[in-house]
Amino acid sequence: PVKPPLMFSVVDDDTSSTEFCRKFFQNCSHNSIKGDFSVVTKMLDDGVTSANNLKEYEEKGFGMLTHCYYLSGSQTPWWSTDADDYPNKMQDIVKCLRSMRDYGFINYDYWIAPSGLHNDVMQKIARQVGFKCIAGAGFNNHNALNIDRYYIQRTSLGENDSGSNSVSGVKLKIDACVADGGGWLIIMTHFNVWESGNTWDSATDADGYDVGYSRFN
Repeated sequence: PVKPPLMFSVVDDDTSSTEFCRKFFQNCSHNSIKGDFSVVTKMLDDGVTSANNLKEYEEKGFGMLTHCYYLSGSQTPWWSTDADDYPNKMQDIVKCLRSMRDYGFINYDYWIAPSGLHNDVMQKIARQVGFKCIAGAGFNNHNALNIDRYYIQRTSLGENDSGSNSVSGVKLKIDACVADGGGWLIIMTHFNVWESGNTWDSATDADGYDVGYSRFN
């Protein structure tokens, strides 16, 4: 039988260190997946994460997507959901975009929302700076084929193999996507909080469905 259209993407958040990025790249490559990184450019500017390594991964087909500049510490605006914090959020994302451009990445007009924020302020920023799309977090659904590009959903594969974010939970979401006639399931990972690749290795068995990677143009 013909399989329904299913697109399955994986995005690792935060680019927290050279080593964590290397682990994600190696695990993806081992499973024949072209994954994406959501880049926190302060990590690159501070030398915590190797920009040269990320450029090498990009040349091998991995996406380098914009995340933010300050993700943590007193200078980050991304823990606030206050609409009045718009100027600080805009300032941070413009700083990040300049860094992404200066490092020479090619996909920085795709935005992975920091802290999973997905509200009117975020959509306003996305449109004003010219992002092609914005993907949030904290959702448990797949995206329909006609999804609003400024309201793309991601689901999490957690470090603890339990609940809806477990391997079995993610497989149920894949099944739901197929039962719904197809769609796009985006898996969010955080290699910086995972202690091993066991969860990942199990999750990449997508029950025989094609694992795909696509730009949202």
